[in-house]
Amino acid sequence: NDVTLIESTSSHLSKSHKIVIMSYSLLTKMSEKLKNINFNLIIADESHYMKNSRARRTQSLIPLLQKSKKAILLSGTPALSRPRELFTQLQALDEHTWGDEKEFLARYCRVPKSQSSSSHSFAEFNGASNTQELHTLLTGTIMIRRLKSDILHMLPPKQRFIIQLKIGDEILRSRLREMLYGIS
Repeated sequence: NDVTLIESTSSHLSKSHKIVIMSYSLLTKMSEKLKNINFNLIIADESHYMKNSRARRTQSLIPLLQKSKKAILLSGTPALSRPRELFTQLQALDEHTWGDEKEFLARYCRVPKSQSSSSHSFAEFNGASNTQELHTLLTGTIMIRRLKSDILHMLPPKQRFIIQLKIGDEILRSRLREMLYGIS
């Protein structure tokens, strides 16, 4: 009873469950129900999905993250060349430090003038500037960055298996044969 896997909007959601697991799409559909729960910790995997502040999933998740006692955002997708994509995640974790998007864009997302076609266009802020400063600031406060090469020795060796499945439905087996023939 401690773990709840939310598989549909009709799944039972209770304040008494210690762990709730759900997809971003269900989070969006159930955001009103979730607002009534005070989470101690939210772990958002693939947090780079929050890069667009206007996306419904982002607008549903940010209030929950900010209301939660603790939040952990996980992503294996680096945004080194586009700091702009980090802002929404940073703001979700600490809206006081990262409150001013215009200031963030001006400081860390400017395209060099030699590459910018106009001085005040949207594209002006699709680059990266002061990246060493931003990296130092992030790793000194909220970010732990681990490279695959740093942890590869801790991972078990990759294992591959071929599992043969018996398909009892003759029509389905015939369709699959046609598909395989078409592919080859």
